Amino acid sequence: CYVPDTLVTSEAALSRDDQVFAAADIALVVEVLSPSNARVDLVLKRHDYGAAGIAQYWIVDIQRRTLTVLSDPYPDGYQLESTVKAGEQWTATEPFTVTLDPAAFT
Repeated sequence: CYVPDTLVTSEAALSRDDQVFAAADIALVVEVLSPSNARVDLVLKRHDYGAAGIAQYWIVDIQRRTLTVLSDPYPDGYQLESTVKAGEQWTATEPFTVTLDPAAFT
């Protein structure tokens, strides 16, 4: 069982008494990369979240000031949608609209 840094789910899933979300409840998982667990975030979680069918997985690397955007899950992981570097803006439209620039990550 993983505990992501941030996730996006539906109001219906939040209103249930159950404290555990099914993969179908989750639209997005965001992990902030830590040197002590980088392999888990970059390899294991990437595989497991994709295999579970979670629509998007974003990996924030504070040290390198990058955002890795993974989407279109499949049994072995995800397709790489974008690697956004500091000074570049990237706009997501799903599961909500937001524009990010890794230069602002602290």
